[in-house]
Amino acid sequence: MQNLKRDIFFSFLGYDLAFFEKHKTGELMSRLGRDVAVAKETVSYNFTTFIKNLLICLSNVVMMFHLSWKVSLAILPIFPTYYVATRYYFSKRKQIEKKCSDISVA
Repeated sequence: MQNLKRDIFFSFLGYDLAFFEKHKTGELMSRLGRDVAVAKETVSYNFTTFIKNLLICLSNVVMMFHLSWKVSLAILPIFPTYYVATRYYFSKRKQIEKKCSDISVA
């Protein structure tokens, strides 16, 4: 995350003087710090959530096969459908979040 903060800071240095006359340097640095902190929290939270959910899914599949392998084989084809639907939902959600972010910045 320190590299991200440094890279964004150095990208600020490439802006012309008019940008810094329009935006206060203290506000930019404060926002930079906040945004990097939020990114760090998000990455950390998403990683732990991913691991937790993966373990839950694997244990559920093992338990399903343990209880009834015939029913498990009948239910198994639902997983790819769920995966495709979830990917579609998150791609649409990401597009909407980007539009909202662009609106709030403008």
